[in-house]
Amino acid sequence: LVAEHGTVILSEGEVDSDWFAQLRQQIGNPLRREKKGILWDYEAQLRYELSTQGFEVYSDDTFGFFRVIPFLSVNIKQELEMLVQRKHPEGISAAIVKSSVDFFPTQAGELNAILHILQKEGVTDFTMVAYAGNNQSEIPLLSCFYPITTKRGDPIVRTVVRARNGYVAQHAEHEGTTDILRQVQRGIR
Repeated sequence: LVAEHGTVILSEGEVDSDWFAQLRQQIGNPLRREKKGILWDYEAQLRYELSTQGFEVYSDDTFGFFRVIPFLSVNIKQELEMLVQRKHPEGISAAIVKSSVDFFPTQAGELNAILHILQKEGVTDFTMVAYAGNNQSEIPLLSCFYPITTKRGDPIVRTVVRARNGYVAQHAEHEGTTDILRQVQRGIR
């Protein structure tokens, strides 16, 4: 399982400590709730800068990313783009996720985390790897592996998946997940 923009990898119920060690400079030791490093310094800076401009900065239950949410916005799309385009500290990336912006270590990222797992497992044939995603920020991953999305996936994501002969689940939410898992099982057999 890869979560939180690739900052967390769980394998057989255990956290991948090698991966966390690679990210320690950016995120500290999240297993001990030690949020130290450039990501958390940047979070504090944005929290201070944006608190009077109608944004909420959130990281209470995250390990390796924080989220900025506009809550007094007239033009949310423009403000989200402004947040992504601003200069970030070296090693920090930003991605729009629905109506917020997530900030995370560039070194992490879902693609790097997945490549770390594949290398560790000795997988070299990427045609045997499927990736399910709904957000535009996941298009690079959908372009590297067999692409899957749900009926509620972003329209651009659905277009990319169809163009790559991937699978668009006919349902959304939990039924969409079940649909995807059935499709993957069919491919394994």
